Amino acid sequence: METLSDGADVRAYDPFVPLLATKAGVFSSVGSIKEALAGAECAFFLIDHDAFREISIKNIKRLMASPVIVDGKNLFACEEDGVVYTAIGKGEMLS
Repeated sequence: METLSDGADVRAYDPFVPLLATKAGVFSSVGSIKEALAGAECAFFLIDHDAFREISIKNIKRLMASPVIVDGKNLFACEEDGVVYTAIGKGEMLS
């Protein structure tokens, strides 16, 4: 987990990229999607890897402390109560 200068703790997971350098810092990929989501308050899905398609919204909700999901690849059809979900190109935010 990396801590940004504004205090945000960031966990990144990509099954194919072990290290990611960005303007905000260098992020090491954690070992699994479950590890990345455990206790998280918000999750951004920016790549459509099969590993992301294989996890259900119910499991994501169970793992996260506060399930807020931003889906940049329209991976999920979210109809789960208690999940704040928005997908790029789908328009509205659902909760």
